[in-house]
Amino acid sequence: ERLRMGKHAPPEERFAEKIDFTATPGCWSWTAWLDRDGYGFMTVRSGDGWRKVRAHRFSYEYFKEPILKGFTIDHVCRNRRFVNPQHLEAVTPHENSLRGDTVIARNVAKTRCPKGHLYDLFTSSGRKCRRCHNERSRLRYHRIKGKHHSLVS
Repeated sequence: ERLRMGKHAPPEERFAEKIDFTATPGCWSWTAWLDRDGYGFMTVRSGDGWRKVRAHRFSYEYFKEPILKGFTIDHVCRNRRFVNPQHLEAVTPHENSLRGDTVIARNVAKTRCPKGHLYDLFTSSGRKCRRCHNERSRLRYHRIKGKHHSLVS
């Protein structure tokens, strides 16, 4: 039997060669190239040439199913280097950003205003604490009323 090596081996064999299955129990750690964002990548034959694909996307599509248009792959374990398909999930970009450590996710997770009151007022400009919102409105009303009163006198 002919020994296949390098780019001539099938992509699934090349993929498996680049995984450390023992680094973290249950996780598959990518040991080859990482892109500037920290994701593993590999090259696969595409038509007459080659193209780069992210390793976690290759894993998801090879072991699970094609990635639907408009979906991205979320690393449930939060580690971009890991490629275990059981730790990958196809989600919308919005859902992915809410699951991550992002400004959006941190703000959505907040339930109280800086003074400790519950966010219980929802307006077109976002969530607010009714107590602080009412206090600001009262102060603005009295400031405007005071200016108007001094103009009339």
